[in-house]
Amino acid sequence: MDTDRAFDLLTRLAAASGYDGTSAETQELSAAGLVAALDVAARARLADQANQASAIAARVRALRAALDQRAGPKPDPDPLAMPVDRDPVRAELVSLTQQLELVAGAQSVVAGLVEDGSGGGLRITLNGRQTLGELDAWRSGIPVQPLDTFLASLRQFRETMDALVVRAQRLTAFLAGAFQAPLGSSLFRGPALLLAKRGPSTDETAGRFEQALAHVAPLQLLQDDTILVASLLALSSAPPADVESVFDQFHAGLGGRFVGISDNPTRDACLVSATLSDLPAGRVADVLLRFDQLKQQVPDPHALPLAALTRAPYAVPDTVARYAAAQGVLQRAGYGAGDATNAAAALLASSMHPPAAYPDRFSYLDGRLREVFEPAGLAAALLATAPYPPSTAYHVYDLGIGTITRNSFFDVTAEIDYLALLLVYGMGPLAAPVAQAAAGFTPGTTVSAVAGGAAGGGMAVGIWPMYHRVYMVPMYTRFVTTHPVHFHAVPVFG
Repeated sequence: MDTDRAFDLLTRLAAASGYDGTSAETQELSAAGLVAALDVAARARLADQANQASAIAARVRALRAALDQRAGPKPDPDPLAMPVDRDPVRAELVSLTQQLELVAGAQSVVAGLVEDGSGGGLRITLNGRQTLGELDAWRSGIPVQPLDTFLASLRQFRETMDALVVRAQRLTAFLAGAFQAPLGSSLFRGPALLLAKRGPSTDETAGRFEQALAHVAPLQLLQDDTILVASLLALSSAPPADVESVFDQFHAGLGGRFVGISDNPTRDACLVSATLSDLPAGRVADVLLRFDQLKQQVPDPHALPLAALTRAPYAVPDTVARYAAAQGVLQRAGYGAGDATNAAAALLASSMHPPAAYPDRFSYLDGRLREVFEPAGLAAALLATAPYPPSTAYHVYDLGIGTITRNSFFDVTAEIDYLALLLVYGMGPLAAPVAQAAAGFTPGTTVSAVAGGAAGGGMAVGIWPMYHRVYMVPMYTRFVTTHPVHFHAVPVFG
C-alpha cells in the first residue's frame, strides 16, 4: 500500500464513513498498529456498555439532587474529592461517576466503528490518528512511496532527533566544564546542538573543538563569539590544519572588506570566515571576488547578508534580483530596514525556491512564528528555505519542540522554541529526494563548482548552514542572557 492510499483509508476510518479497504489492505494497516478490529462478541459487549449511559446519568443526577437537599454545607462539586468512607450516597456517586467515564469511552469506540463485513467492526487507533497527521503533513512534500517505507523513515527521523539531543546534552556538559560554567548552562546548548550534528562520536567532536579553540583563542573575541567560531571550525570533517588554513585566509581577506558594512567588523569577519572554512583552499579567491561583486551591486550592503549571498547557488545578477524580491516580501509583511530583515531576505534569496514562491512560503510561517521569536521574521525565513512545503516545514519544527521537551533539554519553557529551530534546521530525511531534484543541490552539502565558476555562476551549495551557524546561535544567546531566569549566566560571557 502506498502513502496516498493509506491516507485515504485512514481518513475514512477517522470519519467512520466510507471505508472501502480490501482484506489485504486492512491486514496491512492492522499489522502496522494503525487500525484495530473488533469481533462480533466484543462489539456487542461495548454496545451493551454504551447503552447504560442514560440509566447511569439519571442515577448520578438523582444522587446529586439528594445531596443538594441535605442541610449544611454544600458538597464539593468534584465527587472524587468527597469523603466516601462514612457516606454510602457519596460512595455510590463516586462509583457511578467512574463507570460513566468508562461508558463514555465505550460510546466513543462504538461511534467510531466502521463495517468490515464480519459483523464486528474496525476502528482507527491512537497510533493510526498520529500517522494520519504525519501523512497529512508530509505527503505534499514527498514522493508517493510504500507505507512501510514512510513509517520506517519517520521512525528514523525521530530517532535521529532524539540521538542528536542526547549528544547535545553530553556536549553541553563538556562545554560547561571547559569554561568552568554551571553544568547545563543554557548558553552552551545552542553551540552543543551544532556540534552534535557533526557525528555520533562526542569524544571526537570534543577533541576537534579543543583544537579549534586553541586556534581561535588568540583572536581575543568575547567568550560567546569564541565558542561559536570554534564550534564552526570543529564541525568540518576536513583535517584541522586545512580548516584552520582556509579560515585564516578568509579572515585576512574579509577583515578590510567588512569596514563600513558591519557594526563589529572584527567579530563578523571571524564568524563569516568560520562559516566558509569548509570550502577548499583553492576557492578562496573566487569567493572573495564574488563577495566584492555583490558588495558593489547590492543596495545598502551589510556584511553577514552579503556573506550568505556569496554562497547562494546563483549567478551574481540573479542573486541580486532574488535578494531585492525577498526584501520586497519582507517590507510588505511590515518589516522595516535592519540587519535581521536583511538576513531574512538573504535567506529567501539563497534558497532553492523561485521568487514567486517567497510571499506564500514566508507569510504562512511568519503568521505562526512572528510572536515567538526575536528578531521576528528571521525564524520564518529560515524555515521557508526548506525544500518542502511550508506546512511541512512547520510540522518538522513542531516535531523538534516535542524532541526538546521530551528530553528535558531546557531550563525554562521559553527556550524550547529556539532550541527546536536549531535542532531541526537542515534536517528532514523524508524530503531528501525532493531537495535533490528541486535545484540540483541538497541543503547542507559541501560546495562544488558550477559552469562559469564561483564568481560568475554561483555556488551549488546549501545555504542552510550559514544562518544556522551565524544568526540562530547568537539569537538564542541573546535570549538566555536577557531572560530573567538566566541573569546569573551573564557573567559567564562578560
